[in-house]
Amino acid sequence: MNSANYEPTSYWNISDDWYSEHMYITPQAENTGIYLDTLNKLMIIGDCIANLGISYLNKHGVADGAFLNECINASLKCFPKQNNLQAILLRSSVLAHMLGRLLYMNDIKDLKDIDKAKGATELYEALQQNELLLKSLGYQEVPAGIYEEQMNLQEFRGKAQEEKGFNGKEKRNLFININN
Repeated sequence: MNSANYEPTSYWNISDDWYSEHMYITPQAENTGIYLDTLNKLMIIGDCIANLGISYLNKHGVADGAFLNECINASLKCFPKQNNLQAILLRSSVLAHMLGRLLYMNDIKDLKDIDKAKGATELYEALQQNELLLKSLGYQEVPAGIYEEQMNLQEFRGKAQEEKGFNGKEKRNLFININN
């Protein structure tokens, strides 16, 4: 597990070991393929579809959820193990937004009253099932303080490279094969 990953936001090669140690990636998450796994072309397309859904959510919200669910389903079809983390996280966001909207529209402020809104129990159960799926895949969130610490470290490394005269456009050349 000593492969290196080019991180374009900081212009550093970061090892799988570093990610495992610093980004709270569990062995279970590696085994299920949600982290540190090689993506084939179809999986890359599936990830792009999930990112399209995430961008749509950020710009337009959930709306009726139809487009986002199409993105989620299309993305997951591209992954043989149905394990695209981005799509699964997007599904939780969609379900949570839809549940929140339904509870708000029915003036329900406590989950013990959830059965008073038609369809709310089903949405809640679907959300819980999706969260259980995430947990079974080994997903865990990086604590906020740790995440901020890592981002500050990457920012420091980027500034150190600037001081040494490295340019991000020069690093881009790592991907260009001039022997074609």
